[in-house]
Amino acid sequence: MSEVLIESELYIHVHRFLAMSFPSVLARKTGAHPPQIFSADVSAVGGESDGSWTRPDLAALAITKGTYVPFIRADLHTFEVKTARGLDVQGAHEASAQGRFGHYAWLVFQAINDADRTTVMFDQVLDSANSLGVGVVTFRAPHDTDQWHVDAWPRRTSTDDAVADEFVASRFDGTSKKKIQKYLKGIMVDTVSNET
Repeated sequence: MSEVLIESELYIHVHRFLAMSFPSVLARKTGAHPPQIFSADVSAVGGESDGSWTRPDLAALAITKGTYVPFIRADLHTFEVKTARGLDVQGAHEASAQGRFGHYAWLVFQAINDADRTTVMFDQVLDSANSLGVGVVTFRAPHDTDQWHVDAWPRRTSTDDAVADEFVASRFDGTSKKKIQKYLKGIMVDTVSNET
């Protein structure tokens, strides 16, 4: 198994996981239809200039709508990504701190070598994440997103929806924001059309 040594090289694989597998992962957990996912690399955008751990690596807005009971739910998920060599229990704390911008905080890492499932490090990180309410997603082969595994589910934060909305407004790129707006407009048009 090839170890990825540069964290940013994992981002494209996390994007692929979010687009291809994350909707069904969330649907299995909630029992709802798979949400529409809009993800963005936010690692170099914005952030509080003097605060620690203010920049998640990636973020995903998951929008779910009801089929028979009318509702729209939007949850912002933040992701801290670590390489196997860059992993320690501090990663869970970093993910938790960044979770203040969204509704769910996640730590994602390659679980090989020093971070393999059989190591003390893996157990310590998982215990720390569980105690902080941080979700954990692990993988061995970055390219095989069907084999990525949710090792811990996050607890919903108390973040106000307006804070999450501001995060999307200030940190998602223009193309992603246009896609979100187009999708939401489509939901509203469908809702009005069904009522008439």
